[in-house]
Amino acid sequence: LAEFLPAKGRGKMLLAIQYFWTLGCLFVVLIGYATLHGTGGEDSSGGHWRTFVAVCTIPCVVSIVIGYLYVPESARWLSAE
Repeated sequence: LAEFLPAKGRGKMLLAIQYFWTLGCLFVVLIGYATLHGTGGEDSSGGHWRTFVAVCTIPCVVSIVIGYLYVPESARWLSAE
């Protein structure tokens, strides 16, 4: 991803990406606590893990779509083709 960023602000943007990774890891803990422990009553069927997996796939799908639409092909990939 660094090859697509302008050289002037590359360091700040890469640092922001690292912060988003850290915030995402902390956010997963909160999602896990809210879904796996259940914020309501206890569910004897054990279906809370399915909710956790479904909620965690949403950012992944959004990232893939945004990356597909807005990130150009790599120069290395274009030269290999």
